[in-house]
Amino acid sequence: MSSIFHLATASDYRTAPLTPSIDAVSKEQSALERHLDVCKKSSGRLFGLRCNAELMHGFFAARFVTTLAIIAVAVVISAIVF
Repeated sequence: MSSIFHLATASDYRTAPLTPSIDAVSKEQSALERHLDVCKKSSGRLFGLRCNAELMHGFFAARFVTTLAIIAVAVVISAIVF
């Protein structure tokens, strides 16, 4: 009994050439080295502070008009009280 449908096996699929070229390997290696350099620099002394600053910037940038309104109200209230 022969089937008209071909069942694909694992050996039918290839996502990369069997032997990568030396040029491709060196490009991947240099990209990895650049990535590791960036990671090493990003974990310095002020990394946590920088992360928190980016988080706060993202929060306030998304709510810019609301932030300005709250600051204006705070200034007006402090001017009235003091």
